[in-house]
Amino acid sequence: MAGEMSAPQSSGNEQRAGSRWILGPWQDMLLFVATPLLVLPLTLGAARFVSGEQILMLVVAFGALGHHLPGLMRSYGDRELFRRFRVRFVLIPLVLLPTCGFFFVDELVGMKLVVLTWGVWHFLMQTYGFARIYDAKIGSTDRWSRWLDWCLCVGWFGTAVLYSPRRVGEFLGMAYQAGLPTTWELPLEGVRSIWFGATLGVTAWWMGRLAWRGLQGLPVSGGKVLLLLLSFAFYWYCLVSLTNLVVGVAMFEIFHDVQYLAIVWTFNRRRVSSGAGVGSLTRFLFRNSGALVGLYLGLVFAYGSLSLVADWVSTEGLRNLLFGVIATSSLLHFYYDGFIWKVREPGTRRSLGVSDSTTTAQGPVERPSWVQWRHWLSWVGLAALVAGLAVSENRRAADDLQRARAVVANVPGSVSARNELARTLIGSNRFDEAIAHADVAIRLEPDVSKSYTYRGVALVQLGRLAEGLDALVAAERRHARDAYLQYHLAMVKRRLGRPVEAIRHLELSRDIRPGNADVHFNLGVVRFHEAMRLGDRQGFSRSGAHFRDAVDRDPGHAFAVCMLGEVARQMGDAREALVHFRRSLAIDPALPDARHGLYLALRDQNQFDEANQALAGAIRQAVLQSSQDPRLVERALEWAEELRERSRRDDIDSWEILGLAQAVGGRWDEAIEAVDTALLLPTATGSRRRRLQEQRTGYTKRTVPEISDD
Repeated sequence: MAGEMSAPQSSGNEQRAGSRWILGPWQDMLLFVATPLLVLPLTLGAARFVSGEQILMLVVAFGALGHHLPGLMRSYGDRELFRRFRVRFVLIPLVLLPTCGFFFVDELVGMKLVVLTWGVWHFLMQTYGFARIYDAKIGSTDRWSRWLDWCLCVGWFGTAVLYSPRRVGEFLGMAYQAGLPTTWELPLEGVRSIWFGATLGVTAWWMGRLAWRGLQGLPVSGGKVLLLLLSFAFYWYCLVSLTNLVVGVAMFEIFHDVQYLAIVWTFNRRRVSSGAGVGSLTRFLFRNSGALVGLYLGLVFAYGSLSLVADWVSTEGLRNLLFGVIATSSLLHFYYDGFIWKVREPGTRRSLGVSDSTTTAQGPVERPSWVQWRHWLSWVGLAALVAGLAVSENRRAADDLQRARAVVANVPGSVSARNELARTLIGSNRFDEAIAHADVAIRLEPDVSKSYTYRGVALVQLGRLAEGLDALVAAERRHARDAYLQYHLAMVKRRLGRPVEAIRHLELSRDIRPGNADVHFNLGVVRFHEAMRLGDRQGFSRSGAHFRDAVDRDPGHAFAVCMLGEVARQMGDAREALVHFRRSLAIDPALPDARHGLYLALRDQNQFDEANQALAGAIRQAVLQSSQDPRLVERALEWAEELRERSRRDDIDSWEILGLAQAVGGRWDEAIEAVDTALLLPTATGSRRRRLQEQRTGYTKRTVPEISDD
């Protein structure tokens, strides 16, 4: 309950309510106040058997998203509430849904930043709301009590965030991606010190006022004091003290969800029993029957499963759209909770069991017009912020590597920032530096699987396969259901000659993230090579099915289209092979394998002149790309020898290309011999002769001449 649960201001004589508790002392301890004392051992015990990432995934799916449902049910199922706030309940979703869809489909991070920020606010406001309920139970409803409770919650929740390297790193990473200049020096230490000092000041004031109440003989809510103490301590432990922050986030989310689901169940049960104007579903679900608790939780879990469905969707665009729907649900939950549970409303107070002798009105409290204007002006401000984030992100100057370095520079203790930098460095082929940052991340938090994953991937890219495999296996022990990890385990085992294990990892990666075209492609490659080794026609057919799956998910996957051509060629259908090879080259004209496949298919059709032209193009592209992929050097040499054998003795192009391939492979004497042969041919005249002479001069100096791609 993120709303301001504050009671109406009394006239100075505070009246004590009939009960200090919402349900009763033991029930309140279990569900609202001391829940962390139960959540902590259960979650840490579970973390010994399953990874923190798996725990968080389930909590996010069935709790974080699922607990939005009861609030939405009240918003649209309570007839009195809906009539009062009809414009908000209709207009805001119509604005938020396309906005979130735009941000997530276009993969802009601005809306994620809004959701993360509002989520922290939502956590602290729910704690504040429960504190106000307990104060209302003893009649402590004055303005100073409300203000101090609010400042205390803002202070301690904000302190935990500021002193959590991972949380600060997440905020900064999103802010930089949304356009915050990476050159700005951020005074984080100064902000932390000022914030912590102010929080200590508010805490001292709050404790002094509490002591003053006791000395005056006024009631003090022990439930509120214990709630705030445990909530602040637990949030600090989860974000700052616990080395595995993933588990920490999951634990506090469980605490938050249990509080919310329990208070909503209590609220609606009382509302139905009082005969309030609620909808038929609410009246059925929350009638006086304990058996319906299971149905209530089942509906919550069913709604939460939407996040799992989003991960299983194979189409990237559709998956991002579903993430936009989930973000919309989160924002609506945060927003609606800000006003549908206010304790100042007499109906809400009655359903929470809060009495107030100073309040005689039976209907809702009328709000001044300036409050309504403030409400809509805040939405105008939020809209301006979101629009600004969209514009600044589209105009950002810094690249991914600059942003990742800036986050680490500001928050060197953030494991997530170190891992994001390692991932970005891998994408920039800076593998040694990526290993160094992954090692720092492992020292900071030894149980985070991604640190081992990025270390392993970087080691494999450097050719240190055994070390890389050890790191990837260590990551798998911590969190096996990671599609990226399983994909790279497959790649290294394939390189180590263990195709059966490679297939197992690729199939697991596909099951986790079915939309990744590269996974389907590599499944096809492994099965294709096995079929080649065994001469298995059915194996070729199975590999072709994987390549088609890859193309279905990414029609621009030139390699997959090329391999469909190779499968057709191996199965004796040269015409279909030609179609696929030409389609692959239409997607990527520089793909050497597609040109070589086209050569083979044309040769099978006895179109030898055109076949040799395709082979020459394959060699030239392999030579051009050999600096990025050294494995292409040997293929260029092999193909050049083949072209030379299949060309006429006086074919000057084949001799020139052979010389280029020999030079790229470092075979300088053979390169000079090839170009000398070309120079002796009658066609070696004019500009062609000058180019050959320049090449020969370069070969004698051990330099490869500039190569054009035509």
